[in-house]
Amino acid sequence: MKDDSSSTKAELLIKVQQLREQLIKERKISTEELERSIAKHHTLSDFISICSYCKIVRNNASEWVPMEVYITEHSDVQFSHGICPECYPKVIKEAGIIK
Repeated sequence: MKDDSSSTKAELLIKVQQLREQLIKERKISTEELERSIAKHHTLSDFISICSYCKIVRNNASEWVPMEVYITEHSDVQFSHGICPECYPKVIKEAGIIK
């Protein structure tokens, strides 16, 4: 028959082992999340070929795509468009709204 101290030590050892396994599992998950985050962040830190005239971007398949498309495909960024105050007079003149 085991005495109480042996039984208690065995229970503590089992608990310690369970906690150790849980910590290893959590550390593995955290490491995987960190690696995914680093990989995601890295996608827009490479060299990007962009046309100096029209500002379209050459992707990895050597296709020319609008900058907004390229950035949206390589990040979580979404775009909205407007007309800045500097361009507004030119745009309405080109649209024939004013002369």
